[in-house]
Amino acid sequence: MTGTAKGMIGFDWAYCRALAVGVQDGIADEDVERWLPEARKVHERILKERESGLLAFWDIIEDEKVEERVLEIAEHFKGRLVDNIVVLGIGGSALGAQALFDALVSPFYNLTTRPRFFVLDNIDPLTFSQFLDMVDLGRTVFVVISKSGTTAETLSQFLIVKERVVSLLGREALKKHFVVVTDPDKGVLRSWVRESGVLSCDIPPGLGGRFSVLSAVGLVPAALLGLDIRELREGARAMAALCETASVIENPAYCNGLYHVIADLDKGKNIHVYWAYSDSLYSFADWLRQLIAESLGKKVGEKLYGPTPVKARGVTDQHSQLQLYREGPNNKIITFIGVKSWPADVDIPPAEEESLADAGYLGGKKMGELFHAEQRATAWALAEAGRPNITLWFPQVTPYTIGQAFFLYELQTVFMGYLYGVNPFDQPGVELSKKMTYGLMGRKGFEEFVRYL
Repeated sequence: MTGTAKGMIGFDWAYCRALAVGVQDGIADEDVERWLPEARKVHERILKERESGLLAFWDIIEDEKVEERVLEIAEHFKGRLVDNIVVLGIGGSALGAQALFDALVSPFYNLTTRPRFFVLDNIDPLTFSQFLDMVDLGRTVFVVISKSGTTAETLSQFLIVKERVVSLLGREALKKHFVVVTDPDKGVLRSWVRESGVLSCDIPPGLGGRFSVLSAVGLVPAALLGLDIRELREGARAMAALCETASVIENPAYCNGLYHVIADLDKGKNIHVYWAYSDSLYSFADWLRQLIAESLGKKVGEKLYGPTPVKARGVTDQHSQLQLYREGPNNKIITFIGVKSWPADVDIPPAEEESLADAGYLGGKKMGELFHAEQRATAWALAEAGRPNITLWFPQVTPYTIGQAFFLYELQTVFMGYLYGVNPFDQPGVELSKKMTYGLMGRKGFEEFVRYL
C-alpha cells in the first residue's frame, strides 16, 4: 500500500498479484524481477530528459509564472456579470477542464450557480446550434484552447462565435468575451490575439495537449470558476516528489506502470479498465482514456503496441459490464478508482412496513457504506475468478488529491511508453485523417489527399 501520508492518494495492488489470482493471470515477484533492469534504464532516461528540459509536463507544475498569469486573467473577469464560462476545444484541450470541473463541483452546479460551465468539445451542428440559441452571448466568456492554434474543429467554433459576438455587441466587446490559450508564437489564434488584443495564456511548445491539464489549458477554466488552482498544482508537486525515487517498487507511477505493462505483454491483459466508483471521477477516467490511447497506441516497425483503455462507472456498470469482466475473455486488468470519504452522506432509514421486511438489512446504514461494500465485493469477486484488479484510493476528492492523480498518470504513461519502446508524446496515427479533412474542406496544400476519397 502506498500513499499512506495524510491527503495522499495511494494504490492497493493486492488483487493483481499472483497470490490472489494465480500465476497465469497475476503478477509474481519473478515477473517484476525480469523487468527491473529495463525499468531502471527508463528511470535514468527520464532523469536525463527532465534535466534537459524535455519533460514539459513536469516543468510546468514548477513554473510559478503560469499560476500568476492565470490568476491575473481570473481577476480581470472578477465582479463582472458573467453567466457562462464556455470552453471551445477538443481532446486534450477539453478533457482535463471537464475532469477538473466534474471532480470539484456539484453535479448540479449549473442548475444552481453562476457562472455556469460548458465544454463544447464536439462539432455536432445540432448541439452547437442549440447551445447558441440558449446562451446569452452578452454574459458569456469563451475560453478558446488549441495548442497549435490551427485545430479545425476549434477554429470553426471560434469563427462562428466571434462573428455572433461582433454582430451583437461590436468588435470592442471581443476583449470582454474571449480568452485564448495557445502556442506563444505560432498559429492562427496567436496571430488573432496580436491583432485583437484579447487576453491570452501560452501553452509551452513542448507540452502536448493530453499532458497539459496542469498548465493554462486546465487552469484558466478552473480559475474562472474560482477553483483552487494553487492547491491543485501543490498536489501535483507532492506526487512528483514521491515519484522522484529510483526504486521501481516504491515509486507509485513506476510500480503501477510496470504492473500494467507486465499485465499487457506477459499476461495477455491488453484491455485496461478504469472503473470510477465516484461520479465525480468518471470524467477523470475519460481523461485517462485519451492519455493512454494516444500516448501508447503506436506502431513500431511491424510491431503494434498499446493497451485499449475503457472507462466504467460504479456501481452502475456492475449491471452492464461486470458479467463480461468476470466470465468473459480474461484479457483485462481493472483499476477501481475509489473515494474513502465524501463531504456528505445519506442515512438509509429503517424499512418499517412488513411488506418491506426484506429490505430491512439496509436500515440504519449509510448510502456510502453500500457504495463501498459494492466496490469491495466487486473487486473480490473479480479476483476470485482470476481477474486481476487494482484499487486507487482517494482519501477525498479535493484540488490537492486530483492534482496528484493527474501528475501520477502522466508520469506513469511516459514510463510505460518507454518500456514499450514507443514515443508517448506523438500521435502520428491521427495525421492522415486531419490532412484528408483539410483537403475535403478546401484548405490549400492538401488537395492531393482528396483523391483517396
